[in-house]
Amino acid sequence: MAELMEPLHEQLRGGSPAVSIRCGTAANIEASDESADLICIDPPYYNNVQYAELSDYFYVWQKRTLHDLYPQIFRRRLTNKQDEAVANPARDGSSADASAAATVG
Repeated sequence: MAELMEPLHEQLRGGSPAVSIRCGTAANIEASDESADLICIDPPYYNNVQYAELSDYFYVWQKRTLHDLYPQIFRRRLTNKQDEAVANPARDGSSADASAAATVG
């Protein structure tokens, strides 16, 4: 790994690389063309994993620890479930309603 990073260290001459980490949705990425080397997202799992509900487990602990440093990220009590691209029968009423809700658009 050190060998791979050596050219970057030489180019930066001991400075820090310009890194931007953003928290958002894949539906609203604010990046101009060819401005990013990497965009990492989790795919929706339709009805296999209720991702936002699972994320709440980690979110509440991260919020306790990081809210003072990143208040703009931790404004919500729990994670946003409205924009989640999954079929959730418990939230949407039934399997058929969940399927319809996930395919609207």
